[in-house]
Amino acid sequence: MKTLLVFSDSHNESLPPALYEAAKSADYVLFLGDGIMGLKDFAATDNFLAVKGNCDFIEAEKEMLLNIEGVNVFMCHGDQYLVKNDLLRLYFAAKEKGASLVLFGHTHDSLDKTADGIRFINPGSISRPRLGHRSYAFITIKDGKILNKIVEVH
Repeated sequence: MKTLLVFSDSHNESLPPALYEAAKSADYVLFLGDGIMGLKDFAATDNFLAVKGNCDFIEAEKEMLLNIEGVNVFMCHGDQYLVKNDLLRLYFAAKEKGASLVLFGHTHDSLDKTADGIRFINPGSISRPRLGHRSYAFITIKDGKILNKIVEVH
């Protein structure tokens, strides 16, 4: 069993204390872009992985493919797949990469949806939500099953 704390779109703003608390119990801390330069605290840890977004002007990966507990996880910001319009391009990219879990940001809205056996999770924005509250995702992968909770930060 592995746990993942997933967040996105911090835009270099200060992070809520609840996020740091949740990170203590996660096996992986994954950032999905837009604000990567403001994450020096996390970057110093062994369990932190990040992809850059359209507002990150540094050298960093735009995508990552991980295998966690037998689950192929595709991480990206999502802008390159036009996720503000629909998930079709992201779906085809996930199929091509053999991913069964896709983690993406960019829209600033949380989402948890399954299509054709592929789970799409967007944690929303940790600092600038479009609707509702700031949020992150806390995911558990156990025996190939993906359990997700979108956690709102008030």
